[in-house]
Amino acid sequence: MGRQPGWRRENQTGLADQWVPYAALGTVIFVSCFTLGILGRGDVQIAGPPMAVAIGYMGFAILDRQLVLGLLALAMAAVVVAVLALDPGHPYSVQSFVTGTGTFLAGLALRRAERPGGVTA
Repeated sequence: MGRQPGWRRENQTGLADQWVPYAALGTVIFVSCFTLGILGRGDVQIAGPPMAVAIGYMGFAILDRQLVLGLLALAMAAVVVAVLALDPGHPYSVQSFVTGTGTFLAGLALRRAERPGGVTA
């Protein structure tokens, strides 16, 4: 049948009506990461931005009602706590590796959960 008009695709995914909470949450994540990274000192500067991202991912998980995103957010928060407790030599590398790997695996899980109609389970 061909492609559907854009507004129909948006209505199927839910983006047409509810974009404001996502935009607001993204803005809050950006501002908090920037502020904690610039103004924070010591542990706050190391752990603040990744913890803000983890809390933001939990917010996205609640908005989307996605367990996979919630688990990713918890894993990211656990890594931040572990980095503070263990004090590795390269905390940013550890946090980036876990965040990148977790996001990749969450994307695979969400892609696998898609139904033929394009709606996630």
